[in-house]
Amino acid sequence: KSIQAGRDLPPIKIRSTPNGSAKYTLVSGAHRLEAYKIAGIVELAPDQFKIIKTDKDQAREEEIEENLFRNNLTALEWIDTVSEYRRLFEIKCGEVTQGGDRRSDEFSSGRDGRLKLHGQEVNLLGLIEDSQEGNFYSSVTERLGLSSRTSRRMCMIAKRLTPELHDALINSTAEDNQSAIERLSKASPADQKKLAKLIDERTSGNVEAAEKILFAAPKSNDRQKRINAVFNNIGALKPKDRREAFQKLFQTYEADIQWALDNPLEVSK
Repeated sequence: KSIQAGRDLPPIKIRSTPNGSAKYTLVSGAHRLEAYKIAGIVELAPDQFKIIKTDKDQAREEEIEENLFRNNLTALEWIDTVSEYRRLFEIKCGEVTQGGDRRSDEFSSGRDGRLKLHGQEVNLLGLIEDSQEGNFYSSVTERLGLSSRTSRRMCMIAKRLTPELHDALINSTAEDNQSAIERLSKASPADQKKLAKLIDERTSGNVEAAEKILFAAPKSNDRQKRINAVFNNIGALKPKDRREAFQKLFQTYEADIQWALDNPLEVSK
């Protein structure tokens, strides 16, 4: 209706793909292109489209940014979007690594009051401004309109979430609940796979019901007894036998052990 009323719309963007199945490939503006067809327009004027010089990854960035501003994304789609944006950033700029240990006591304040780490200025997240990590989150803030803290949280969720649980969350009761997705991502890989199966096969997308089934409180103290038995039995082994036991455990439960290393127990002082 806007097109038929003569309203000017932003030009659709295309890129040259001489080696592809078509001479040009759409970068952004799929809705506008379809609307032109519905309005009966078979040829676009020069101001209605723009040929941009870009490669496949840069075109994907354009597509991501367009989708963000033109669609209401769910919480899971936001997480996927930021994760994909990070993948594209790393292809272009290299791996995003932490710019220093923010838990250390090396923070100091300069004469101008700016916080510094190892002599370099840091932002409110404790990220060194000119580090790869700092550059990435600055880019997310500038290009996607998300705060560094929010985008960093989304990247962590995406990293922890197993593919099985991710797919099970699509169209589930938790798809648009970032807090719920974050909570689920902290479960061990094995538990995430069990949750995914419950969500798909037993609860028809009801995540809360699946959690109740999987994480139901034990009827007795058997759970803690079994944990203590494993710990005590390993402790009773000789060092050589203990190492062999750990090797076999790692071969069988590598994903769970890696999760335990990434999520250490908090020990009260």
